[in-house]
Amino acid sequence: MALVTQPISRAARGPAGNPLPAPGSVERRRASLALANHARLDAAAVKRDIRTGRLTVQEALDDPRAGSVSALGLLRAMPMVGSTRARGMLRRAQVGENRKVRDMTGRELVALGVEARR
Repeated sequence: MALVTQPISRAARGPAGNPLPAPGSVERRRASLALANHARLDAAAVKRDIRTGRLTVQEALDDPRAGSVSALGLLRAMPMVGSTRARGMLRRAQVGENRKVRDMTGRELVALGVEARR
């Protein structure tokens, strides 16, 4: 018995032309959205803690909540550090601006911590 597939009508496609999720995957999609929201809230909390002085950059680099924060975002959360100063610090530490904390090597973490203490 051959499997016959019907083409998906235009009405059953999402805005990008992709098929809409299967009815059974709605729960999975909600769970994914909840995880993404949780990661954003954690990142915002870490940056807020740095800004208020409750957390240093070195402590934030070891904090698992900071995994999704970019190196530039982490440094810009420091008081008196804007985009230009943060980019200079990243250049001296040889760390990419968009590098996420969870993806940094040991050398990059140490270099960024040293640069943030200056």
